[in-house]
Amino acid sequence: MRWPDAPCLGHVDLFFPEDCGRGAPRRRLQKEQAAQLICSACPYAAACLTAALENDERYGIWGGTTPQQRAQMLSRRDRRYKQQR
Repeated sequence: MRWPDAPCLGHVDLFFPEDCGRGAPRRRLQKEQAAQLICSACPYAAACLTAALENDERYGIWGGTTPQQRAQMLSRRDRRYKQQR
């Protein structure tokens, strides 16, 4: 995964928010939303999300999704797979 001109580069604090101190939940949400806004205009967002799902990325914003959103996507995919068997 190499996208040298991806708009997320240089914004590690938004895409991988660490401990946000006092008011952490609100600050974390603000950072996640800012990252998702950057992703919404990124030409690599779909490829980024695919890579995150394939590599089971459990941290950070990838392709405009949070870890929880990706976990839900994988869970739905797994359920569909089991139903098809």
